[in-house]
Amino acid sequence: DAAVASAAAMAAEHQSDTSSHAGGAPTIDAADVEERSVQRTRRIREDTAWVANVCETSATELHIAVDRLTMARHEQAELLLEEQEAHRLIREQNDAEAEAEAAEEERVARHLAHHLIHMQNAAAEDDAEEDTNADATRPPSEQGRMSDDVGVSANDDDEEEEVDADAYMHDDYGTPGSM
Repeated sequence: DAAVASAAAMAAEHQSDTSSHAGGAPTIDAADVEERSVQRTRRIREDTAWVANVCETSATELHIAVDRLTMARHEQAELLLEEQEAHRLIREQNDAEAEAEAAEEERVARHLAHHLIHMQNAAAEDDAEEDTNADATRPPSEQGRMSDDVGVSANDDDEEEEVDADAYMHDDYGTPGSM
């Protein structure tokens, strides 16, 4: 806007310089020329100052924009590191939960295996007791024969067949008591 106004003022001055007087010859007033020169110089300086101010403002804004961009990149890098750390912690937590779950499943399986062994021992005791009772009710000629139920001799004199837990585990898993 200032540059347009300055150009319009210069054009008007130039037109007044070339205007003719009564004989058609232009008249030049030295004081008038000097005054116009001072005004033009002042306008040029104002325009130059305005342009310099705009450039300085633009440079300052550019520096601010570059600083903000740099800060944003640093923040983005920090966020990426935090995100990677969070993913690592989540993986570790998931691994720990999976290990805990596997340990719990192993504990439950071990408990069930021992429970099964005790149930088998109790069943063997019951069968032995039934055989002993059945042998006592048989006629003397049939006593001492093999029982049809479990294959235990009736002459075992109350010896009970127990399943050894360690032997049971050895048969299934390869090492005694390794469950």
